[in-house]
Amino acid sequence: MPRPGHERFPVLSSDGNLGRSRRSPGRFSVRRRTGGRRGTRRKWSGGCRHTFGISDELINPVFVGSGLLAGESAVVARDFRHPDAAWLADDYFHDPSMDAWLERLESLVARRRAGRLPPKPPLARRGGQARDVFERKMVLGRKDRSLAGVAAMAVGWPIRLAIRS
Repeated sequence: MPRPGHERFPVLSSDGNLGRSRRSPGRFSVRRRTGGRRGTRRKWSGGCRHTFGISDELINPVFVGSGLLAGESAVVARDFRHPDAAWLADDYFHDPSMDAWLERLESLVARRRAGRLPPKPPLARRGGQARDVFERKMVLGRKDRSLAGVAAMAVGWPIRLAIRS
């Protein structure tokens, strides 16, 4: 007999958007965050495959600690589960009445307006004025007719290509 939350029932098979699915199998198996979050929000049991690894490129690190990560064998065995309750509470699936972000935001805005919130330090940048001219030329394109813009583009574009290669 399967453990509670690991039942064997039909699984939604679709190459479309899980959020737009009108069918409700109550089970899901996904590779990426978006489908997993939609299935979880619908309170379906499921599994998030880690067959291809866990990485930012696959946008699946959010499921670490959820209890939903599983391999292909779990999908074949239809070993689906519900996520860990603590993970749900920490990962935006908590009751909206528990949200504190709006009060926090209002507090920060009030502190900033009252001058009690120190300004953020500027981002560390390299390139100084030459970079500013280059970025201005990038934004304005042909409308920047300055000699400095032409020079910045002639020097800056090859440097940018070299850095990004």
